Amino acid sequence: MKFNKYAKLHYDWVDEMGWHGTPIMALIALIGSEIGEAAYEALNPIQDSNNMGEELADICLRIMDLFYSHNVDIDKKVAEVSPTITWISQSLEGDFLELMSDFRHVVNSARHETLEDDFYNYLGGILCRVIDITYRNNIDLEETLKTKIEKNKVRGNKGRKI
Repeated sequence: MKFNKYAKLHYDWVDEMGWHGTPIMALIALIGSEIGEAAYEALNPIQDSNNMGEELADICLRIMDLFYSHNVDIDKKVAEVSPTITWISQSLEGDFLELMSDFRHVVNSARHETLEDDFYNYLGGILCRVIDITYRNNIDLEETLKTKIEKNKVRGNKGRKI
């Protein structure tokens, strides 16, 4: 899958909404919020619903927008970081525990004066874990990303501020 292509589409929409320029810690908080929403969907599944897939796509889109705005080649980062991801968990709930456990590294590495390679590697690890979770749960991430991007375009910002 070509993440850079979808990142550009999402970046343009976020820019159109006037949401760029948000402080880095606020962006990280929004990623954390999306992780929480996806975890909620995993713990409270609704029959015949694709809400978890949509929430996982939201995590990806937030990360991809941050990467794109910092000139990170997402496809390269995924290829670089993906082989380093290991799983202990054998359950969806465990997958989210591991995701949150790794997310702490993203937050802690963003507290430095400047963002360093570790920050991008940790954030890339979160993206790779989400990709793995979609794969492990038979969610077509590419199709879900396309659908979410189109849905965002139609509904606009709904008056929300970031």
